[in-house]
Amino acid sequence: MATGILSYKDIGRLEAPLVEAANLFMSGVGIAGMSLGALLATASSANAAIMASSRISFAMGRDEILHSWFNEIHPRHMTPHRAILVTGGLALLLALSGRAEELAEISSALFMVSYALLSLSAIVMRQAHPPDYRPAFRIPLYPWLPLVGGSLCLLVITTMARTSQVASLILVALSLGWYFVWGRRRTEVRGELVTLMARGRPLERVVAAAEHAMGGERGEILVPVANPATAKTLTTLAAKLAGEQGQVVALRVVPFPGTVPLSVAQEYLESHEDSHRDLLRRAAKHGAKAGVRVEMLLQAARGVASGILGVAEARPDTGLMLLGWRGPMTLARVRTSIDKAVVQRASCDMAVLRDRGLDQAKRVLIPAGGGPHARLGIELAHRLVTSEEGRLTVLRVLLGKEEPDLRQEEELLHKLVEEVLGEADERVQVKTVRASSVVGGIVAEAQEGEYDLVVIGASEEWFMRNWLFGSIPDVVAERPPCSVLLVRKHEPSAVSWLRRKVKHVTERF
Repeated sequence: MATGILSYKDIGRLEAPLVEAANLFMSGVGIAGMSLGALLATASSANAAIMASSRISFAMGRDEILHSWFNEIHPRHMTPHRAILVTGGLALLLALSGRAEELAEISSALFMVSYALLSLSAIVMRQAHPPDYRPAFRIPLYPWLPLVGGSLCLLVITTMARTSQVASLILVALSLGWYFVWGRRRTEVRGELVTLMARGRPLERVVAAAEHAMGGERGEILVPVANPATAKTLTTLAAKLAGEQGQVVALRVVPFPGTVPLSVAQEYLESHEDSHRDLLRRAAKHGAKAGVRVEMLLQAARGVASGILGVAEARPDTGLMLLGWRGPMTLARVRTSIDKAVVQRASCDMAVLRDRGLDQAKRVLIPAGGGPHARLGIELAHRLVTSEEGRLTVLRVLLGKEEPDLRQEEELLHKLVEEVLGEADERVQVKTVRASSVVGGIVAEAQEGEYDLVVIGASEEWFMRNWLFGSIPDVVAERPPCSVLLVRKHEPSAVSWLRRKVKHVTERF
């Protein structure tokens, strides 16, 4: 705007060219508007600088490079309030000094030093190549681009006033002195430069990477708990599924804002007693009553879904995850639910309980079509009836006007049950019914048979955005008078796609 209204010669000699341009364009109103905008922009920039700087001192307090007094989170706002107060106070004192231009130049010089060090760190990290370093972006023209960029940053400092150069040098020297006198002996943080110079990697990282690659048997049941109303039912159900030799992990995920490092948030959760830990203790008591030891896990995360998925991924023994669902299972709720995000992305078997007051599971119904999800449902349902000495009914709904061979259909169901369980079991019975729709047949049998629980596997469209486990399971979950357990067998995406294509071709021909 200024270049279109004022001459370039005038712009060079004016202290506030934008204000002068606004005065010529809109007289006094322009001056007031431009001044207000400048004040708001200055306040915004100052706020961003204080917030960023306070996180630096907070992180240094966490790593014990500064005193641990800075490493304190406000119990209500979950922000590093001490670091913010100190940083804001120093900024206020410096602003009152009236030396804005000199301070700005010194600050710029320190920024140039930090940019040069960042360029150097890119080279160090590339050469040291730590096991957990997986960059999403690679520097082009490596290593020349970071070398030239860092050198140019230092070259910019030579164009500044001598007082700014000296002040910056003194501040850098004081920072290094503080580190060697105070921080070096206290902090456990070690950089990769030492690793690079030694041409090796820390032994503990190599061992951790090997253990992660080896993995292990996936047998434990992970139960995220968030609602006291569902914690008892979920934990008790997980204990029955796990059996006496199984392992149940009760997980409580607490979301924290992005301004708080997750390592600090985790330390805060572990050092404070609150309702989150009380909920886990109650879940552990419910598991103990069912005869199973429950491990309690309190986890800080950016979001609930990402926290659950992160824990499941980090625990290679997780074989099944059990979630709860309360309220109607509508398409709008499914689309935005945490359960949907977890079911879509989890790398383990999934089960979601639509609870309607489940106390026991002596009579269990499972519609079976023969796919991997139905097979998982039969396995889980059999565990439940075995733990409670109940009965399991495997149902097949027949469609069409032609009369099928019921005996042959029942033999196929018996064969499916024996394939899944390994042998025949007198507690398992098979049943075939005729109906005009699959959903209608399942719901009618659930109402007439007075079942405690209906277990149903995911259908082939479970991966679609608007469904949790597919159209049939989602609709069935809403209609029976009893509780419904929806299950999904984990498959790699390529295997799942290939299986669906083969099934589609075989059904056509």
